[in-house]
Amino acid sequence: AGAGLMPKSLGKLLSLDQGFVADRVLTLRFNTPEDQVRDSLPAFYDRVLEEMRAVPGVVDAGLTDCAPLSGGCNGTLMALRDRPAGESGSQPEVGVHWVSPNWFGVTGIPLLGGRAFGPEDRVGTRKVVIINEAAARSFWPGQDPVGRPVSVGQGGFWPDTAWVIGVVGDVRYGQVQDRPA
Repeated sequence: AGAGLMPKSLGKLLSLDQGFVADRVLTLRFNTPEDQVRDSLPAFYDRVLEEMRAVPGVVDAGLTDCAPLSGGCNGTLMALRDRPAGESGSQPEVGVHWVSPNWFGVTGIPLLGGRAFGPEDRVGTRKVVIINEAAARSFWPGQDPVGRPVSVGQGGFWPDTAWVIGVVGDVRYGQVQDRPA
C-alpha cells in the first residue's frame, strides 16, 4: 500500500506551484568574505554578478540570501506605518529576503503590481521593499499596497520608513508541501 501511495504523493507534490521557474536555474551558496563590511557589500555583489554573467552559457544571474525551497530563511517584525501603532510585540512577523534587482526575472517570479528593484534603489536612497501576494492580501485586503509605508526589523529598516514599490507572486521557501508565506 505504501509503495502504491508514494508515486501518487510525489506526483501531487511535483504538481504544486512553487512560485518560481526552476528550469535552467542553478543555485549555489557562498559566504561573503570577512573583509567585506556593510558599506562595501553593494560593490562586492555587483562584481560577483558581473563575474557570474561572464561565465559561458550564463544568460543572467541574481542574488538572494534565501533561495526558494531552501528553508531556514530570516523572519522579522514589520510595522504598518499607515496605521496606528499597536502594542509593542503586536507587529506581524514576516519573512525577509534580500535580493538583487534582477532576482525576480532570473527565477521567473512574477511581478504582479508596481515595479521591481532598479539601479536607483541603493544604499543612501529612499528605502523600498517588495512584498509577496500573501502579504498584500493579509495586510491590505482589497487595496493596492504599492506606495504604503512600512518598517522592517532588519537591515536598519526599523527606525526608518520604507515604501512598498511592488508585489510579486508567492514562493515556497520551506518545504514543497508548505504554503507560500
